[in-house]
Amino acid sequence: MGQRIRGGVWLLGSLGVLGAIFWCYLAPKGNAQWGAGLLGMGVMLWLFNLIDAHACATGGWKDLASFGLLKSQPAAQSPVVSSRPARPLTDDPWFGMLLSQVIPGLGQLYQRQYGVAALLFVLTLTSLTLLAGQLGLILGVPALAAFSVYQICASAASTRRPSPGDRSVNWQRWGVEMSLVVFLGRSLFFATVPMVRQVVEPFSVPSESMFPTLMVGDRILVRKQRSYRPQPGDIVVFQDPTQTEERFFVKRVVGVAGDRIEVKGGKTLRNGRSLDEGYINDLPRYVWDSGEIRPGYLVVLGDNRNASFDSSHWGALPVLKVVGRVYRISWPPEHGRPIDR
Repeated sequence: MGQRIRGGVWLLGSLGVLGAIFWCYLAPKGNAQWGAGLLGMGVMLWLFNLIDAHACATGGWKDLASFGLLKSQPAAQSPVVSSRPARPLTDDPWFGMLLSQVIPGLGQLYQRQYGVAALLFVLTLTSLTLLAGQLGLILGVPALAAFSVYQICASAASTRRPSPGDRSVNWQRWGVEMSLVVFLGRSLFFATVPMVRQVVEPFSVPSESMFPTLMVGDRILVRKQRSYRPQPGDIVVFQDPTQTEERFFVKRVVGVAGDRIEVKGGKTLRNGRSLDEGYINDLPRYVWDSGEIRPGYLVVLGDNRNASFDSSHWGALPVLKVVGRVYRISWPPEHGRPIDR
C-alpha cells in the first residue's frame, strides 16, 4: 500500500509540474523564466521517480547499495543480516529497465549486451531522422524504449532458473506489461506537443517591420481558432500572399471587409477618420489608398510603416491566409508580455 501511495504522489506531482510548465510557456501572463526553472525541476523529478521505482521493485532503498548510491555498513558493525544475497550490478534487470527509460539501449549497454545496445542507439537516431521529428517522438522512440524493456525482461527470464518454491518475478509477464505501459505512456506524453500546436503555435519575428512592438528574433505565440475573425488592431501571422512557398509574415490588421484605408499626410485613415496609432515607429512617408476592401480580405500594415512589406505593396490579404492572432511574446524573458489589441 505504501508503494502505491508513493506512486500516486509521484504521478500527481509530475502532472502538476507538467501543467505548470505549459501554463508558464503558453498562458498570456505566463513567465518563461519560471517555465525554464520548472522544466529543470521536471527532469529531476523524472530521474528521482525512476530511482524510486527501482527501489520499490527491488525491495526498498536499502538495495541502492547494490549499485553504489548508498554505502552499506560492514557486516561486523551491522546487527541485521540480510536473507537476500548481494547481486552484482549487471545482474539487476530493474536497473537496466531504469536506464532504458533514459535512452533506449542504455540498459542493454549496462547489461553488457553491446550488439543490441548499438542496434537500439542506431534505430533511435534513425527514427528521429526519418520519421519527421514529431512522428519519431510519438511512435519511434516509445516503441524502441518499450522493446528495450521487453528485451531486458526476456533476457532475465532466459538466464534465471527459479528453484522449487522460488517466488521470484515472472519476467516474461512483466516484460509484456511494462513494455505496453512504457509505449503508451511515452506516446501520450510526446503526443501533447503536436496536439498543443493545433491550438497554439510559436513563431519567430523575422524582420523589423513590426518595430517597436516586436523585435527581430522575438518568439511569439499564435492562437489558432477556426472561428477567429480578425479585427482592427489585432496582430496576426499569415502566409506570404505573394509566393507559393511557405513563408510567414506578422503584421497588424488595420481594415476589414467594407473599410477603406488611406495613408496620406503622415496619417492612416479608416473610412475617412484618422487612427490613433501610438504604437507605430514613425509617421508614414508615403501615400496609398486601398479602396473599399472586398469581403474575405484584410488590410495589414507593419508598425514600422516605412520599412514594412505589407498591404501598401501587394494589396489586401485573403483572410484564408491568416494562421491566427498573436497573443503573447514568450521569449526572450525581458520582452515577455501579453499582446492586446
